[in-house]
Amino acid sequence: MKSSNKLISLVILALAFLWTTSVWASVGCRKAYNFNLETVNGDRVSLEQFRGKVILVNFFATYCPPCRMEIPGFVEVYQKYKDKGFVVIGVSVDTRPYRILPDFIRLAGINYPVVLADDKTIAEYDNVYQLPTSFLIDSQGCIVKKYLGFIPESQLERDIKPLLMAK
Repeated sequence: MKSSNKLISLVILALAFLWTTSVWASVGCRKAYNFNLETVNGDRVSLEQFRGKVILVNFFATYCPPCRMEIPGFVEVYQKYKDKGFVVIGVSVDTRPYRILPDFIRLAGINYPVVLADDKTIAEYDNVYQLPTSFLIDSQGCIVKKYLGFIPESQLERDIKPLLMAK
């Protein structure tokens, strides 16, 4: 009789642990800030318009060598997975974006939206201080990963595949 009581107690403890762990995980979502920023063409792009998609928000500058190096990989991954629910949004922190960005976007072959950073967005995304800095956001709008520095194309692909499958 005593051994069955111990077994029942262990099962109850295990279930209680699993329940509290799953409750914590579901409450632990850090929602991404819903910016609404302008492009150099005067259009507006908000995070909200991509609700339900997996999103990479990439803070970059045209003068930043690692930023420039990772853009071709973003272009490739976006092209490959955009129809499966993946989006890249470039957030430029350049000081004279209207003069620099149009040619840069064209020459780099950027095929995803590029918006102009504002102070509020920079602050809401951990006061971005290093370039490039990127945030991977799942289809529920939770930040699941922060990248400081260059992201290899292969790493980005490894990180987004499970999120796209979970959608």
